[in-house]
Amino acid sequence: MEAGKDEGLIPAGFAALDKLRIEAGLILFGAEFDGEQDPFEAGIGFAVPLKTKEEDFIGKEELIKRKANPQKKLVGLELNGKEIAGHGDCVHIGRSQVGIVTSGCLSSTLNKNIALCRIDVQYSEIGTEVEIGKIDGHQKRIGAKVVGFPFYDPTKSRVRA
Repeated sequence: MEAGKDEGLIPAGFAALDKLRIEAGLILFGAEFDGEQDPFEAGIGFAVPLKTKEEDFIGKEELIKRKANPQKKLVGLELNGKEIAGHGDCVHIGRSQVGIVTSGCLSSTLNKNIALCRIDVQYSEIGTEVEIGKIDGHQKRIGAKVVGFPFYDPTKSRVRA
């Protein structure tokens, strides 16, 4: 630390990695999914070999049905203000809960308050206005809107190191 002090070296840990992960739209077991969601709702549908694996496997028929008729979708949210949405915060339209925040942070890179959210498919369109429920989900609300993600480098055009 002493040797890098003049170069601006600062301590960084899991919190910094988590922020980078959220900005990049990368999912984490225990946050975005936990085994209760099907792979398509969890955002890992790319890992299901429905097209490449010709032999039958347990659950294949059900996964085909789920892919054709998803109930939830992983989306990005941009929040108003600086209060961070935490894992498990409810997402509302009016009094109805339509989703749940899986991860959130204040993005230093983008200078925005962002979150990942698993939301009912019918409310997943970009631009949809929602509210994040704090305290008991009703007493305090933070305005937000559905945005595209990944938040940082959405077209993956930056050179990969």
